[in-house]
Amino acid sequence: MKNTVLLSILIAGMATGLSAQENKVVSAKMYFDEYVKDADTSSLKDAKTAIDLAAANDKTRDEPKMWLYRGTVYRAVYEQTLNNIVKKATLASGKPSSKEALMKLTSIGYANTDTTNICIATFSFLRVIQLVPKDYYADEARQMLPVCAAHIENKATTDFGNGNYASALAMFERALVIGQVQGLKDTADFMVQNIQNAAIAADKLHNTAKALFYYQKLVDMKVGGAQPYSAIIAMYNAAKDTAKSMAMLKKARAAFPSDVNLLISETNVYLQAHNTEKAISNLQTAIDQLNMQNKPENNTLLANLYFVLGNTYDRMANPKTDSGKALPRPANYDDLFSKAEANYTKSVTLTPDNFDVLFDLGALYNNSAIEINRKANELPIDATDKFNKLQAQANDMLKKAQPWLEKAHAVNPKDQATVTALLNIYAGTGQVDKIKPLKEGK
Repeated sequence: MKNTVLLSILIAGMATGLSAQENKVVSAKMYFDEYVKDADTSSLKDAKTAIDLAAANDKTRDEPKMWLYRGTVYRAVYEQTLNNIVKKATLASGKPSSKEALMKLTSIGYANTDTTNICIATFSFLRVIQLVPKDYYADEARQMLPVCAAHIENKATTDFGNGNYASALAMFERALVIGQVQGLKDTADFMVQNIQNAAIAADKLHNTAKALFYYQKLVDMKVGGAQPYSAIIAMYNAAKDTAKSMAMLKKARAAFPSDVNLLISETNVYLQAHNTEKAISNLQTAIDQLNMQNKPENNTLLANLYFVLGNTYDRMANPKTDSGKALPRPANYDDLFSKAEANYTKSVTLTPDNFDVLFDLGALYNNSAIEINRKANELPIDATDKFNKLQAQANDMLKKAQPWLEKAHAVNPKDQATVTALLNIYAGTGQVDKIKPLKEGK
């Protein structure tokens, strides 16, 4: 009889324990309903305490109902924290006067709200679907996921805008997981947007593996036009993988033959490979296409293309070894010089304050003067007429170089190469009054 009584007590104890844990799930629901009804934050805290106990217990940890309530509670905790931060920011800055001002305050909230609670909420809803894919509770969880996805996407976008690319990438990827569970195809707007953002965030982080994965998805989906191709090509170029870069370029140019950015990408590959003939052909084609469009917004890009084309002709006119030692000038130097001069001038006309163009145009003339002086100094001592003629030509080139180098110096006064070139010009042309002020930085 005693053994029987003991057994009954143990069974009763087990039933009591199970009932207690079941009560925690029910209590969490009741507390949450009170919070919804009365907006009492203490009720939400009680709901969280109860559901945490239920989640930690072996008897209730695998119940779909528990996970559904857990996701609901944690989502509410996250939203309460988010709203409190937005309210504080609003009080500090005053009532928003426009939609943009309201968006800025909301961004402050997303930037400063810990994502732990919304991530737990999302996981909880996903867990319901995993446990009972076709149950009532799963249907309820699926209805909750879009709200979680919106919060996560907003957090990702905010972090991306603030330059916090690591967090942004993690959030974009979580949004993609939610989309997959919801049964969205990769081509759905929500998925496309997050794939694009994940690709860019990974690219910003120099996470080549993930960036390539997401950009390739876009290529395979035929989404985003030529941009994903260009991004992949740029990564291969950075890795100096010319073979893969050219293979992707071939596919890209076949798909988008008139895209200027792809044309430029291809040009960069040719420049790296020292294939100047094809590089020049591509640069001129891109320039012609942009000129035909005749759009002011293209001026910066057009100026850069003129600059690169001018620089290409410049390097052909003034060849050097890999170590920087000057090589003999080619027979068609004058023609190459003229083309470099013309393209540099077109570039600086479009972007008058571009230091690189100003300096290179001045250097083009200055280097010509140096070469002419070298030839003059190699003449026999009695070749006075030829010497004087060459000296006059050199001075003419120095005078052409001077205004461009002075403008370059005005844009960047700290550049020592510009200062040195100007000091040599002033000394060589007898403008000694300009030497001291330049040395003193005046």
